[in-house]
Amino acid sequence: MASGEPEVQIIDGLPLIDAATKLKEEGNDCIKRKEYSKAVTAYENGIAMLDKADGKPMLRVEVEAMVALKAVLFCNMAQSLLSLELYRRAAEAASWCLSFDSDNTKALHRRSLALEQIRSYGPALQDVLTLQRLGGGSLSLESLQARAV
Repeated sequence: MASGEPEVQIIDGLPLIDAATKLKEEGNDCIKRKEYSKAVTAYENGIAMLDKADGKPMLRVEVEAMVALKAVLFCNMAQSLLSLELYRRAAEAASWCLSFDSDNTKALHRRSLALEQIRSYGPALQDVLTLQRLGGGSLSLESLQARAV
């Protein structure tokens, strides 16, 4: 390091990861009790916890763990929002998940369900096609096409 340059302080992301993981587990417990609004709040709080590290220097392994955990939190939030019949928000949460993990079949499935409910059949169909390409999901192209007519 050249003299005169400030030393970069790497932050410890483990406490944030641990706190967000606990919030994820809390949200999962809420889903089991069908308390979907509380689950959404827990997942949102977990995401906010991880957002505290944005832009800060961290170990690569911790950054990767945070990205993976954020994807799970958004995906789980999408399921809770589907259960609450908040379809636009569910599609948005699934899209956020996919921005972190583009091959997440659960998020693709959940987004396609949400998009179908808001009659956005073209994008829903694209998600079904992507799901089929990835080998996941239980939605069939034919059943979606039949419902879209």
